[in-house]
Amino acid sequence: MTKLKRMVVYLVGFNILIAGISFLVTSTYGQSAWDGVYLAVSNIALLSVGMATFISAASILAVCYILTKDWHVFLSFVTSVVQSLLIDFYLFLVKTLIPSDSIPTRLFLFTTGIILMAIGISIYIQAKYPTNHVDCLMLSISKRFKLNLRKSKLIGDSSAILITLIIANRIPIGTFIVLVSLSPLVQFISDRISKPISNFINRTNYSRY
Repeated sequence: MTKLKRMVVYLVGFNILIAGISFLVTSTYGQSAWDGVYLAVSNIALLSVGMATFISAASILAVCYILTKDWHVFLSFVTSVVQSLLIDFYLFLVKTLIPSDSIPTRLFLFTTGIILMAIGISIYIQAKYPTNHVDCLMLSISKRFKLNLRKSKLIGDSSAILITLIIANRIPIGTFIVLVSLSPLVQFISDRISKPISNFINRTNYSRY
């Protein structure tokens, strides 16, 4: 039962994360730092966003291994492959269901996307299953340099913005809003849901007779 609950927590959080990414990308006002890298690679290499994500994942996980010297980081590749396959589907779904041809709609997508990403990350890391490549980088930086999640994510995202700037020569202003808001949100939500989720996963149900 515990394994089943962990899987439920993981899947719920992961799907919320992918939905958040899709909301941000569809808004066109900006996205998370690493999604900006994938979009830049996608545009230059004429690949889908999912394929660009897949290619980037291997490089990021290599960095995680360099930081931690732990081969277990490559378990995150499984999650990254699933994310790569799903992102194109979610993008299609969001663009189909929520036409983004007005400013209010785009603002809604942008704001909601940030919140969904923070909730998704905060939930699925509680399951302690392999993270995706970006969150693996965040946790690897945290472990290597003894930093909290907020500071670790800020370092990783700042690196991604620099890479995007080199590739695309421009950064949407909304990306900086995501950069400064997502990390505190992840830390804030994680601090408050870790205990309830842990209780949910480890609680034993007793039958009454």
